[in-house]
Amino acid sequence: MPVTIVQKHFHLVGIEGVGMAALALILTDKHLTVSGSDTGEGFETRELLQARSITIFDGFSTDHVHGADVVVYTGAHDGEKNIEVVQARNQNIEVKPLAVVLGELSREKLTIAICGCHGKTTTTALAASIAQHQHEDPSWYVGATTFNQRLPGGAWNNAGNRVYMEADEYVIDIAAGNRKAKFLELTPHGVIATRYDYDHIDAYQDEALLQEAYAAFFARIPKDGFLVINGDDETLLRLSQDAACTVITVGFNQTNEVVITPLPMQGELQQFSLSHKGEAMGNKPFTLSLSGLHNVLNTALVLVARRQDQLPIDGLNERLSSFTGAHRRLEKIAQLDGVHVYDDYAHHPTEITATIAAARQRHPQARIAVLFQPHTYSRTSHFKSEFIDALVHADEVGLLPIFASKRERSSAHTITSEELVQEAQKNGHAVHSVSDGEAGMLSWLDHWYKPSNPWVIITMGAGNVYEYGRYIITYLQNVTDAQS
Repeated sequence: MPVTIVQKHFHLVGIEGVGMAALALILTDKHLTVSGSDTGEGFETRELLQARSITIFDGFSTDHVHGADVVVYTGAHDGEKNIEVVQARNQNIEVKPLAVVLGELSREKLTIAICGCHGKTTTTALAASIAQHQHEDPSWYVGATTFNQRLPGGAWNNAGNRVYMEADEYVIDIAAGNRKAKFLELTPHGVIATRYDYDHIDAYQDEALLQEAYAAFFARIPKDGFLVINGDDETLLRLSQDAACTVITVGFNQTNEVVITPLPMQGELQQFSLSHKGEAMGNKPFTLSLSGLHNVLNTALVLVARRQDQLPIDGLNERLSSFTGAHRRLEKIAQLDGVHVYDDYAHHPTEITATIAAARQRHPQARIAVLFQPHTYSRTSHFKSEFIDALVHADEVGLLPIFASKRERSSAHTITSEELVQEAQKNGHAVHSVSDGEAGMLSWLDHWYKPSNPWVIITMGAGNVYEYGRYIITYLQNVTDAQS
């Protein structure tokens, strides 16, 4: 396939964002010069970027674009109105949204795109991890800092002919009025669709627009390509009806072309089998280290896509049973005296429910506490009752103030976390407000934590809630020291 990216020096605005950082790693793998700028807050991707000798400027300045051939931006940090983007245009430097650059990359290799409102990061990471384990020389773009503990979110292998790309349904730049779904820039040969759910209320105030975007994405798959979908999802079934390619349905219901059958646990490993139109797939059951039936489904989708792509699915249990998942996806960060501390990116009611269920499956004897940080005012307001219904599956819940996205900071929203707390408490649920910072965190822990009980504590949300993990660990260590 032709090389579509020929420029030499890329400057990335907001380079420490997970998506931009993954692109930066890909571009350095292609032996291109990369620089970037960000707020100076020191996001968790910085270490990976600095290890590649990428120049990172703290703050935004017109001087930073000097010498660049292309300036890449997202809708964050004022999008097209960012002073570096404006300066680049004034200097006739080419300017591109991140989604457009990913689209160009997708035309350089056979692209397997993974979409869905939930699970696409873990599923993309798993697909790439299997291919890497099988020595298939894959490239990948994953919306996580790292996955399987050590693999970076972005990689480009010039020897291989496939790239596994997480496909984002969000719009390119809402502030600039560019409401084209990002994944519509991709040119996929195959697509995996995990599950549909209404989300991104700020960009898709009419749900029909989000569904139209998915249908348009499926229509981009060529006739000789394939679409592997969660066949238990009625919306995905409907949206895939006009796809010109081969469509394979996968799920737990017997109506699917490929049926998943869960089997008894093997220690901490999930087991399942697959059958295609009644015929067994694989020479033995599959074993999976990830918890939750949603991850069984995600794994099955990857296996079926590999089979459709003429790649082997036997002999993969070594990878499946050792795959640790993507960063911030029910990621264990500590274990102290019977307390397991996890961090998770769940920020939608469906994801919260699935994460808590997965934690209970992994630790059936433990009580579960969730420190949740709602993400965006629009999502919190729209799903207010659904958030409460999901969170009360935990035994103890603390709610931090809402973490506004960059594009919402100046918006006039009145919804607060306290409203959710009051509504939950009316119905007798153990949900409490937690103020920002260490003091609020410690007060919440003091309210319910008893060291004699086994606990799972999960920091949860798409903002900076992961930073509270260190407060939890310090608190638990202090309790242990006080008892000794």
